[in-house]
Amino acid sequence: MGKYAVPSRSRQSWPRAAALVVLALVAPACAARTEADPASGSRTPSSGMVSDPSRRGPLPVGYAELGITDPFRVRRLPLSVWYPAAGASAAARYAILPGLAVPAIAVGDRPAVAPGRHPVVIFSHGSGASRLTSWWLTETLASHGFVVIAPDHVGNTFADVGDVEAFVRTARERPRDVRFLIDQVIEAERGGPNSTGPELGQLLAGHLDTDRIGVAGHSYGGYTALAAAGGTAFGDPPDPRVKAIAALEPLSDPLSDENLAGIHVPALLMGGTLDSTTPIEPMVARPYDLIRSEVLVRADIQGAGHESFTILCATDHLLADPSVPDPVRRDAHRYFGGTCAPEMMSPAEVEPLIDRYVVSFFRVELAGDPGYGRWLSTTPHVSFSTR
Repeated sequence: MGKYAVPSRSRQSWPRAAALVVLALVAPACAARTEADPASGSRTPSSGMVSDPSRRGPLPVGYAELGITDPFRVRRLPLSVWYPAAGASAAARYAILPGLAVPAIAVGDRPAVAPGRHPVVIFSHGSGASRLTSWWLTETLASHGFVVIAPDHVGNTFADVGDVEAFVRTARERPRDVRFLIDQVIEAERGGPNSTGPELGQLLAGHLDTDRIGVAGHSYGGYTALAAAGGTAFGDPPDPRVKAIAALEPLSDPLSDENLAGIHVPALLMGGTLDSTTPIEPMVARPYDLIRSEVLVRADIQGAGHESFTILCATDHLLADPSVPDPVRRDAHRYFGGTCAPEMMSPAEVEPLIDRYVVSFFRVELAGDPGYGRWLSTTPHVSFSTR
């Protein structure tokens, strides 16, 4: 795949109406997965209390939608924030598009933050997606003790599908979005004047561990995570405040060998053997060969496709439900037929595997909790390696 090329059969081709259809349908699938999971408790996981990272953790989860503005780039970034909560509250709703929101399952609407200062993970979505595209993963991270902040990379969301110039331009803007967001996280924790996003401080001040900031992302978001730690071909340097990264099916070819070799923080690389959009060879294999980190972990999931790392595949089985209106079923087949093929692992199988490695990696390398290290190992359906 050429540099900055728009891959076929990927989220870059999502019509806006199709995104609406799929995201509106997905709430029941999430409900089926989370209702049985533990979603209460008050202790932050520690080396003395290791919770199964493939499932929701022991902490209640809070959610808020905020926004910050970079005055120098004249760029406003909508944010979704998931965080460990001090207790329950009214159910949150995910605003997919203006006028369309779906209920979150076992997630509260702006409850108080759990006591203590929590590690921060910035999550970067794929091209043509949104900050909500992998909400099952961001919820799980929050339930295991992380504050997760996901921005919309404006110009590269499903509202911007078809704008090829914006796709190319955001290769430069995405890492800068992350750098700016880290600036705001630090300012929010300090409690100083923050005119670009006062809500961030109002919600989270006193609860952000700014010495433990990680970046995760899928596809183009995987590029963003790698670029945050290794710099970009545009001359943007690595951000030394980033302490660990997780690149999921990363679009890595816009990064030079020097960029990848410049990554020295702990790094997790994940791929899917059925991913034809950002295939393991070379998109995962090349970074694995070049990254110089002392801690480098790779997990290839057998039978996972590109959209296995998003909520998209979770909707396929819902189309057989007789309660789904025929127009919705027709649109879904029209826009997504073949995207999540029958030979791929089901969401119920693949999502816990993704949770297992991402949560465990950040608990060990970001939160400093070695008790989760035993989960960073080979398991059925996963080819695992590390150095």
